[in-house]
Amino acid sequence: MSGFINPSFVPTTNNASLLDANDNVVNLIRASNPSDKVWKNGSVNLNYALKMKKPGEELSVNLDYIAYKSSHTQLLKNSTYTPDTVLLNESVLSSSLPATIGVRTGKLDYSTPLSKGIKMDAGGKISFVKTDNTADFFDVVNTVPTPNYEFSNRFKYQENINAAYVNFSKEGKAFSIQAGLRIENTNIKGNQLGNPLIKDSSFTRNYTNLFPTFYLSYKLDTSDKHQLGFSFGRRVDRPNYQDMNPFTYPLDRYTYYGGNPFLEPTFSYNFEFSHTYKNFLTTTLEYSLVKNLIQETNEQKGNIYYSRRGILENNRFMEFQ
Repeated sequence: MSGFINPSFVPTTNNASLLDANDNVVNLIRASNPSDKVWKNGSVNLNYALKMKKPGEELSVNLDYIAYKSSHTQLLKNSTYTPDTVLLNESVLSSSLPATIGVRTGKLDYSTPLSKGIKMDAGGKISFVKTDNTADFFDVVNTVPTPNYEFSNRFKYQENINAAYVNFSKEGKAFSIQAGLRIENTNIKGNQLGNPLIKDSSFTRNYTNLFPTFYLSYKLDTSDKHQLGFSFGRRVDRPNYQDMNPFTYPLDRYTYYGGNPFLEPTFSYNFEFSHTYKNFLTTTLEYSLVKNLIQETNEQKGNIYYSRRGILENNRFMEFQ
């Protein structure tokens, strides 16, 4: 059992100048956004390991529960001045952004030696995630707050992942080999709760994928001076919960950030060739094919910049070390 509390206060002030076509200063703009946040975390783990009568045979069970809770307040203040620093107008937007996250997981792993020096590992994992994010914004005029329904929203997210795997490995005098396969079934549901101005919206995702892995190493001599290696694997990187919240909210007067409910997982196929000399110097050549790479995208509409996560179709990367 463990837990922590992590408070933080971040005062942020940005200054900018609006210029005309001749680069003359028209207005001065100051945006301040002090942010006060407290993260609380608690976790519980139960585990059990059973060693069988057969040497090397073992069964283990792990159960975990993790809870996160945060309180987050902001005060977004935008002031416009003349070039002589005379105040023209000022807007104040306050916000309360509490969030809760609950994660429950269960994992079962089994390991046993087989014939001819082969070892088998197999198991499964199931996880459930629930998040609840509220964003309450208020326009503040003469210290009186009024609800701003254009920016206020509440986003609930549920994720269930069911996975199973099997892996076989063998250690020889000159070589080591390992091959495995993992299957994952993912089920996602997101709900954005509406308000008097914005309607409810929701989305679901359901998909199943296979993730093969393979590893081979070979010693070129008995003195272990030279060793060659090759590995292949398919991996997945899922978008985080908040990035899929479709709502758009202000970071300052001219910058807005929004989520993207159409984000898909990033899949990568990774190949690696390596040479090791005397277990000291290793040279590697890596190649990756990435599908649905998630990156930050920006769009300008008038004087407003909109930022959100987007997907690039296919990317290839090669690295030599």
